[in-house]
Parts: sequence; structure tokens; C-alpha cells
Amino acid sequence: MHGWPDKRSELTFDLTAYWNFRSEIIKVDGVICKGNKLLIPSVMRPRMVEKIYSSHLGVENSLRNASDILFWPSIRADIKAACENCPVCPQYAVQYQKEPMLSHPVPDLPWQ
Repeated sequence: MHGWPDKRSELTFDLTAYWNFRSEIIKVDGVICKGNKLLIPSVMRPRMVEKIYSSHLGVENSLRNASDILFWPSIRADIKAACENCPVCPQYAVQYQKEPMLSHPVPDLPWQ
């Protein structure tokens, strides 16, 4: 297939996820990109997810690092699932405790 069809219904099932951003997909030296991000084919996604979360940075940091340079339609869900199912990640997770809210007296004058 060369180019995109006129209707989404004419696409094969695996390409329908790319329909909404088809204008951003380009091919540079044989590499398919979405803007300046590498578009990862479905067969490579499990290996990429494994590489992304292997440093056990947690969901948000892993997503931030990956989404700077990589793209596939379910990247957020895939990385989140991998991190949540990883037995090692909870050991490295920073446990932030919320500080209690403190009330302060209201001043009578400015800069008091």
C-alpha cells in the first residue's frame, strides 16, 4: 500500500490505530517515525517494554523516558502494566508520605 486510503474502514486492522495521526507518520532512511519518535512495530514492543522498565524507575519516569523517543498506540498501557507486574519495582519505589496540612494564623497587617 502506498499512502493512506480515503476511509478508515479500508485499512487493515493493525493500521486502524494509526489513522488519527496518519499525517505525522514519516519514513526516514527506511525507519518509520511519528514526528521525531521511532514508531515501534508490534513484534518489537515486548522487548522494548522490557528494556524501558529494566532500570525500575517506576511508571511515570519510565513513561517519560520512553515517550521522548518511542511511540506505539498503547505505549502508556503497556509500560504501566509491565511496571505494575514487576516484582522488583516496588522495592525501589519511593514512598512519599503526604504531609499534614497545617493552618497558620491570619495576619492583621501586611508582612506580619
